[in-house]
This record gives sequence, structure tokens and C-alpha cells, in this order.
Amino acid sequence: MKQNRVLLIKDVRNLGRSGDIVNVKPGFGRNFLIPYGHAIRATAHTEKLQTKLREERLVKAAEDRKVSERIKSQLEQLTFVVDVRVDDTGHLYGSVNVQDILNLLHQENFQEIEKGQIKLAQPIKQLGNHVVKIRLKEDVDAEMHIRVKNDEFEASLHKKQEEAEHAAVEPASTDYSE
Repeated sequence: MKQNRVLLIKDVRNLGRSGDIVNVKPGFGRNFLIPYGHAIRATAHTEKLQTKLREERLVKAAEDRKVSERIKSQLEQLTFVVDVRVDDTGHLYGSVNVQDILNLLHQENFQEIEKGQIKLAQPIKQLGNHVVKIRLKEDVDAEMHIRVKNDEFEASLHKKQEEAEHAAVEPASTDYSE
């Protein structure tokens, strides 16, 4: 199958970064990359442009790394709380998925984070504390702490524990009369 060489002008996920010359299928280059301004055809005259784009990419990569490190330090200091509905036994009626986590992040002004950066193997389906990995730009990995809770269920559980402790503390009545 014939491949076309293109010079990427912008970063393209799962393909390459700005300044890279990559081989793509003719239709992908002709119908998507070139018309949308993500790439130009690679020729002998594009070498100068390639050098310029690589230099710009290095500067942008340094800026992105600084921003990612700042976001990481902010994220790892916070614990996000999600209040969910549960049944009598504490099982969630739904789950906390990637979109829910993204909404939490955007509510807390982490607009830079995109859905694809959240690495959640499967939706969260249990009450308690959970850690979610987030892959930020320039391969900076951050951890997000989430507490999934239900106030009513936790209150009833706490009440049951107190009753059990209270019953264990009371001495059993003994009748010594004969």
C-alpha cells in the first residue's frame, strides 16, 4: 500500500508531534491532515520549516511540562468528594465513571485536563477512597484522590456500630438467687 510523507505542523494524537515527518495513508493525509492544517506534504524544501517547528516544539514542551507539574502538585493536595445514591447494603445505584471525574475536575477549574487523560480501568462502584491516575502533557503522571460517599448510609452504619459496641459493654445480668 502506498504511503505519503507529511510534515506535521501540529501535534496529532497517536501519530506524532509538531515537526515530525511521518508516513500516512494517502487518504488520511489528503482528506484530514492537510485540509485541517495539521500537516503539509513533505518535500526537500520543508527541511527548514521542520527545523523551525522542532525548535518551537521544544519550547512548548518545556512550558507544557511546567504547567503539568503545577497541575500535578495541585491535584495531589486535594481530595474530591462524590456523593452517590446507594441501597440498604451500600451498593451504588450507578458508578463514578470518567465523565463524572472530568466534570469534577472542570468544576474545580482544572479545564486543561481532557477526558482521554483520565486513566480509569473500570468505573468506581464502591464507597470509600479511590485513587485515579491522570496522564498530563509531557508524560507527567498525577494521582487524583476521590472519596465516594453517602451520608445517610454512613450515618446508619455508624449508628449500628455504636449499638453493637454499647451491647458489648453492658454486663450480662446474672441472677444469683437460689
